[in-house]
This record gives sequence, C-alpha cells and structure tokens, in this order.
Amino acid sequence: MTVRNWCFACSMVLLALPQAVQAEGIFSSGGPDAGTPEYYDYYSDLPVGSRQVYYKGRWWPNRPRPTVHKQLPVHKYYSAHFWPHPYVCQDRALVESVNHTQIENGWITATTFYDYHFDPETHELNTAGRRHLSWLLTSVPKEYRNPYVTSTFDPVATQTRVS
Repeated sequence: MTVRNWCFACSMVLLALPQAVQAEGIFSSGGPDAGTPEYYDYYSDLPVGSRQVYYKGRWWPNRPRPTVHKQLPVHKYYSAHFWPHPYVCQDRALVESVNHTQIENGWITATTFYDYHFDPETHELNTAGRRHLSWLLTSVPKEYRNPYVTSTFDPVATQTRVS
C-alpha cells in the first residue's frame, strides 16, 4: 500500500469516526452494555429454543420459531435447569379446573333427589328419600350441602317435590 493510499484510508476513517460515535459506538446494538445487570435483565425474557433464520430466500426451520436475538448462555442454562416450571403452570391450572368441574358435577349428582326418592302418588319423600336427606345433612361437606331435585313432566308434582 502506498503512502498516498494509506493517508486516504486514514482520512476516511477519521471522517467516519464522528458519525460512528454519534450512532452509539461502532459495535453497539443500542441496548445496555454487555455484562451489566441491565444487559442480562434486558435479554432475560427472550423465548427458549432455536431461532428461525433467513437463509437462501427461506426461513429455516420452516415452522414458527422466534426470530429475536439468541438466548444468552446463562439463560440457556437456567431454562434447561428449571425446564418445565414456567411452561407447565398454565397446563396444571387447566387440569385443575377440569378436575374441579368434575368434582362439582359429582357432588351435584350425589346430592340430587331422583324419582325413586319420592312416593309416586303423593310426591313426598319416601324412606329412601328421607335417608338420603339425612345423609346429605350429616355427612356431606358444608360447601356441597345443596339439595337438587329432578323435575317431572307434571309442574304440580315438581312443585310438590321442591316444597
């Protein structure tokens, strides 16, 4: 390289330097400085898993993946170490809600008075119905002590059963 070319290259660098400094440094991405707590906090919410990259006119892999920065090694470690915890909370809540619904429906079925609990002519409780009522009042937990009565096709009979 001749002296003239070398001087030209140095002058180009010196002319471009103020613009590079104004753009927050040559190697800066505009985020917090690497290694600071703010840096790790800034990148802590990145999604887990491999990234989708654009290569030769296509996105690879061809299924939905995050396209943001890669996870930091320390975050990859903690994601693998505590793997299922943050991702199974919603799944567990769904299973618990289904289980709770099944328990509620089971208690409704258990505390319902059916046709065989009533006398066919008078529509009052028979012996089985009185035993069922006694069980409901003494053995069923308080939060499930709601008696249910099945309806009939005759509104008068249904009203007699309920009262």
